Amino acid sequence: MPQRLVRRLETRTRTALTPEARLANVAGALETRNPARTSAAVGTRMLADDVFTTGATLLAAAAAFAAAGEREIGAVTFGRAGVPDFI
Repeated sequence: MPQRLVRRLETRTRTALTPEARLANVAGALETRNPARTSAAVGTRMLADDVFTTGATLLAAAAAFAAAGEREIGAVTFGRAGVPDFI
């Protein structure tokens, strides 16, 4: 079975959070299931996200795959949100 990403912790919505709070909100919230068992099975992982705001979700997903031994992790997004002015 291929490796897949799953949410292990529930997180609150990030829409009103500062960029730093967004990172903290998703840190450790994602993990992989069915991780690769041998180095031959580990390779490149491509992540897709609908909208890039601060990158917190992609960073958390990449960290989970890196912890599972993925050697290369790329990402693609389909939109870029303007980051609200939190000042």
